[in-house]
Amino acid sequence: MQNPNIDYGGRLERVATALNGDKDIYNTAFFLNPKKKLMELSGKQYTDVLKSFRIILDHVRAATFLINDGAEPANSDAGYITRRLLRRAIRAGKKIGIQGSFVGELSEVYIDEATAYEDLIGNKKKVIEIVNKEENLFYRTLQQGEFEIQNILRIRVKLQVQMPFVFTKHMGFPWS
Repeated sequence: MQNPNIDYGGRLERVATALNGDKDIYNTAFFLNPKKKLMELSGKQYTDVLKSFRIILDHVRAATFLINDGAEPANSDAGYITRRLLRRAIRAGKKIGIQGSFVGELSEVYIDEATAYEDLIGNKKKVIEIVNKEENLFYRTLQQGEFEIQNILRIRVKLQVQMPFVFTKHMGFPWS
């Protein structure tokens, strides 16, 4: 390149995908074992539910590294991004029929393969505990939100316009 330090968007996965003559970064070696684990956990094939698999694979990997870097799930700052990534991955997992916790198992696959990241391997137990804790917290949030919606529907025939905002903002219930 003529100008050094110019980001041309060629992440390692994109370069490997191009070198392999493939168009899908999730077919590279970086995602091979996590994808196999996700197929095992879901009972589905990658090609049957591409969008959900891609969301899960990408978001769990990102959250795993973010947690290791100190961005634990929270309601503000970088922790909020981590929380949103994990919760979107969990919703995608539920959408394809995964019952119960799965994010910690997938996170563990990424950690086990990240041999170049000694700090991540050293923090494996802590990272997985945090991921599992957030997943359990989100399942409780979903259960509580579903319970509240059922109560409101029993009392009112129609949801008021502001009700989705209340569930999202004050209860942590996902908009979707």
